[in-house]
Amino acid sequence: MIKKTNYSSAFSFLKALKLLMLLQVFFTGSRAQPHLFDSIFLTPSQINYYVSALAHDSMQGRATGTDGMMKAAHFIAQQMKAIGLQPVKTNDGYFHNYGKLSYWDKHEAINVIGAIPGSSKPDELVIFSAHYDHIGKIKSKKDSVFNGANDNASGTALLLQLASYFVQTKPERTILFIAFSGEELGLKGSEEFAASIDEDKVRAVINFDMVGRSPKKIIYMSGTEYGDVQSVMNKELFTVNKEKFGKNYLKGNAPVVQFFSRSDNYPFALKGIPAHTISATPDNDRHYHQLSDETATLDFELMIELAKTIFIATQPIVNGTVKLRRIRVD
Repeated sequence: MIKKTNYSSAFSFLKALKLLMLLQVFFTGSRAQPHLFDSIFLTPSQINYYVSALAHDSMQGRATGTDGMMKAAHFIAQQMKAIGLQPVKTNDGYFHNYGKLSYWDKHEAINVIGAIPGSSKPDELVIFSAHYDHIGKIKSKKDSVFNGANDNASGTALLLQLASYFVQTKPERTILFIAFSGEELGLKGSEEFAASIDEDKVRAVINFDMVGRSPKKIIYMSGTEYGDVQSVMNKELFTVNKEKFGKNYLKGNAPVVQFFSRSDNYPFALKGIPAHTISATPDNDRHYHQLSDETATLDFELMIELAKTIFIATQPIVNGTVKLRRIRVD
């Protein structure tokens, strides 16, 4: 029989060590977050599935007002429901209908919206968004469908994957996940929604557009000269894992012409809301608005890692531990 005193001494040491580790987790702030998020990140990635469905020929290029748009909108709503997002009361289920955009449209234009109610600050909103529409199809004897895998099935897929992470938490602020239509027609869906909200309640808008290809593995954020969202997110990433993310993971000054004003962040920014678009693809991408923008051209590992990264980086924003500056767009 081994002496009790030896076991007791070893047990006391292990107990003290365990207590020290627990104290370190709870008192080192966000540096402990990767450990807390491990179980959340075990959620299976559905990004490939989402993109493959949205960029399938049966969606007919997802042009706003068409049967393809309607089919895509129903698919996104079904996924939001499966994830566990709640519909917004003032909408038609998950649908925010804002009318036909032309006489020739077969269907009303639709934004698809799901929500996670805030636990302590339900009247303060954080919006994650992406446009799901594309440019439709052409008459051709060969490939006739502009499937828009990167533009912007990729952003919509990332939006849904991000929602699957956040739904497992209890964010302090209410989060809206919005898939906009009408972007390719001039930001129509985001303009309509931005006009309908009380801007004083929206704390930030993070939009995703073309996140499926990054030749140099660089992630860009638009409008970094306005406000402090980039610095807040980069600071959080550096605090969590400085070796992996460094001090400037989200880059500004993307090689995209009029990057800030060309995507669905812009109507919100015009109202003074800190609103930015995250993208990975430069303007010289050879598949941009081409029939070749297919699922096979995307980097799914990049997208999965980006979903996890955005989840970590936005924790201070969704929980209200930082106060973001309102912006002024000249």
